[in-house]
Amino acid sequence: MQVEIRRISIRSAFKLAMVLYGLIGFLVGLVLAVATSVEAPPGSEPTILTRLGFWSIAVFPVLYGFAGGLTAAVTVALYNAGASLVGGLRVDLPEVEPERDGRVRVAGRAARYLERMLERESASRALDEEPAEAMTDDTMGEAQE
Repeated sequence: MQVEIRRISIRSAFKLAMVLYGLIGFLVGLVLAVATSVEAPPGSEPTILTRLGFWSIAVFPVLYGFAGGLTAAVTVALYNAGASLVGGLRVDLPEVEPERDGRVRVAGRAARYLERMLERESASRALDEEPAEAMTDDTMGEAQE
């Protein structure tokens, strides 16, 4: 099944990039904190990185996280603008076979959304077919009386 991604939520891209880049910033800060823990030679002036020291473990995740989130938000906004003009990315997804009860089993929030959409669609189809059956039941009830 081929699906076209026409729009990406800027907010969700910002949050995801902020977390991922925050983790990268933590690792960079950790490495920097360990590297600056080595004492400077006597008589030398400490650099800004040496002064940061273990504060880099707190500072770098925030800086990296915010910068990464902001970059992702701008990139997604540009993608959405371009996709509205020429169309989005096309992605091949595997076919999903429904189980015996007709439900599709997938994990995650997107799966729950998909299940609700499928249930609404099947409910609307049932409503479309129901009036004809209801009239038959009503007319049969009146004929029996």
